[in-house]
Amino acid sequence: MPDRLDELLAQMLGPEARFRSGQREAIEAVTIRNRRVLVVQRTGWGKSLVYWMAIRLRRRRQDSCVNPASGRLARSSLRRVT
Repeated sequence: MPDRLDELLAQMLGPEARFRSGQREAIEAVTIRNRRVLVVQRTGWGKSLVYWMAIRLRRRRQDSCVNPASGRLARSSLRRVT
């Protein structure tokens, strides 16, 4: 799975992207060891990447990600564009 994680990271964020401390471990805990994971980190650390990569790798219908920050970021981005 590690090679698959690096490939997916490069697809999502570009070839120079690297995992931050704890991101890979959290994704592997969900996807390889089938564990529940709670990620608590500071703003801007990359929690959303952990959630979305785990869901994408598992590809199971019952997986979901609830991330209230996504809505705020989308609204903020829209305001900058318009």
